[in-house]
Amino acid sequence: RAAAAPTETLRTFETFGPCDISVGSYNLLAPLYVRPVDLRTGAVQPFAAFDWCSPGDLDWEARVPRLGRHVAACAAACDVLCLQEVQFDPDGYGGFVTPQWLSPALPLDATIVAPPARDLERGAARNLKVLGRAAPVGALVVVSAAWDVVWTAEGNSQTRVLCGVRKGDGPVVAVACVHLDAGSEEKRWALVEKT
Repeated sequence: RAAAAPTETLRTFETFGPCDISVGSYNLLAPLYVRPVDLRTGAVQPFAAFDWCSPGDLDWEARVPRLGRHVAACAAACDVLCLQEVQFDPDGYGGFVTPQWLSPALPLDATIVAPPARDLERGAARNLKVLGRAAPVGALVVVSAAWDVVWTAEGNSQTRVLCGVRKGDGPVVAVACVHLDAGSEEKRWALVEKT
């Protein structure tokens, strides 16, 4: 049985059986994607303007503590947590790692399934060209210690992370964390069909 709900609702879930799985999904809204000037057009794209939000609600320093609390609550309540729009940090060696602010919100014994390094590098290059900043943004799957990751898809990418999880001797459950394109319905459907 899959479940996705706001943090407040997660606390009220019934107890699941040994083969049931609880899955949460959370789009973090990467700071890079908040009202950025697109270098190709010299303007903020309409889907990234967030006209309905106040600047205070979008301010990254104000959002981090709230996001950390929400992600921690979701991770504690779910067997698997799918995160979209994770803005990865540079690791100091030319690669990228889970952002520093996010790590304390995740269980220490959780397994993290991230996009392949080549896709994070490609995303960083794209964001440098389009948004002026070499920061990759992608999907991430957090699997609780009660479950084992038994496979990850070879076709994983920056916007799509698939893995198989199993609890004990139970069946393998496929989990897909997909971030759909904000600007194109065609691209959204193409990614869903590919997944």
